[in-house]
Amino acid sequence: MSRRTLLVGVAGGLLATALDIDAVANPLLDPTGTPPAGFTFHGRAPDALAHTAYSGGCIHTLIGYQGRIYYGYGNYGANSGSASGMGTNVSYFGSAGGFGSSFTSFRTEEINTYRRFGGALFAPCIDPSSGAPAGNSFASNLDGRWAAFVGPPAEHVFDVCDSQNAGEYLLAGSSGGFSAVVWRTTDYGRTWAELWREPEESASMDGYERFYWLTRIGNRIFMRADPGTKGTKPPMRYYDTRRQRMNKVPNSAVTVGGSKFYTVILGDRVQRANQVCGDGRIAYFITDGKVFAFDGAQSSQVSSVWGVLSPGDDGRIYLKDATGVYVLTGTTKTTILAQADLPGVSMTVANGRIWLGGSQSEIWSRPL
Repeated sequence: MSRRTLLVGVAGGLLATALDIDAVANPLLDPTGTPPAGFTFHGRAPDALAHTAYSGGCIHTLIGYQGRIYYGYGNYGANSGSASGMGTNVSYFGSAGGFGSSFTSFRTEEINTYRRFGGALFAPCIDPSSGAPAGNSFASNLDGRWAAFVGPPAEHVFDVCDSQNAGEYLLAGSSGGFSAVVWRTTDYGRTWAELWREPEESASMDGYERFYWLTRIGNRIFMRADPGTKGTKPPMRYYDTRRQRMNKVPNSAVTVGGSKFYTVILGDRVQRANQVCGDGRIAYFITDGKVFAFDGAQSSQVSSVWGVLSPGDDGRIYLKDATGVYVLTGTTKTTILAQADLPGVSMTVANGRIWLGGSQSEIWSRPL
């Protein structure tokens, strides 16, 4: 994975804007494609397909927003945004039945996570691609129009989280060098300050120290740093948005498995922010090949099968695994589609349909 460093100051403002491009008819329908039973094949996303030659055509994530299905693609290991020269678009499959983009040539190698907060949509810049302006942190319509936002001096920005305080957001990532860092803004992203830098002994530093995810439960925003390949596991922490201070979560509350030689803690080996998904009351984690629910005080196993998580447009959290699609409520997993071995590496529920995104830029859907 790239470790491109951005030498920037903590400045603010917008980098660039792009007009919303109306969806157009899809010319890439595959008449020979066989959709899974009950599903409609909508075609291959054109801009994702254009990254195929650079190993970036996979649809990593899906989310419903304003009646559209936004998808993320690219490859920040192979640097497909740079290799293609196209960056990565913030794109969607529209209700009119075609593909379109809200923000083009976003200078990131990959989009693998979308977050919805306060009526706006956010796409973190997990790895700046060639030509990225300094501080290229996330794309959003937070200001009412799509733009790339200037952020802190980050090498990677993997996730963004809202607060119950107006104008307050957190970014998770790394600063370049040997630090996992979380930054905070209180003015809707115009200026940023460092909130927490995870301490690590110099002997353990390897340059892959990162915060990969954030999730809010009530007035607490939870986070846990990944120490890279050499460091010891740090504790889970949370930022209290009312008292504006950091606290530590006891390991007893977030230990979910292991042995006397190895302890598994929530968030272990989570390197995509969309493996953590919450509704403000409960957060769900893909950890150690299982799905867990966490209410801020204790964790419980929800599923013994690895899967993918997504927030639906109805405010509920959904899970797709090898046996079907489920809605998660607390620690309860309720079946909405019992269909084994569904294709696709991503899923969401929106507009009364189940949507799947494939490894070759495909998008399918079926009614609930």
